[in-house]
Amino acid sequence: MKRGNSSTSFPQPYTRGRGLSAEFLAAMREKLHKGRQRGYVGWDEHWNCCFQEDSSGPKGFLMRRLLEEVTELILAVDSRDGDHIREEAADVANFAMMVADYYAANAAGKDG
Repeated sequence: MKRGNSSTSFPQPYTRGRGLSAEFLAAMREKLHKGRQRGYVGWDEHWNCCFQEDSSGPKGFLMRRLLEEVTELILAVDSRDGDHIREEAADVANFAMMVADYYAANAAGKDG
């Protein structure tokens, strides 16, 4: 399928347009906010501490956490609960963002 093919029809959930994107971004922000309330103050402080405590280093820690979140997303999809799916998808997106952010801040992945 070519990109930009306007004749492509999508299943019903995709007809909502960009509104879902705003909801998803809000879910990502909410999950990060909940993390801050639990004491996860940011990548620069909290994640560096976690990396030091994890013998697999930053790459191992982030990849393991991302995989855990993907597993939770799979279970949420199986549950067919839209709110739970959005929350778990937001967790996956947040950890993927942390991976990208970490490696961008550390010379494009020289560590791993």
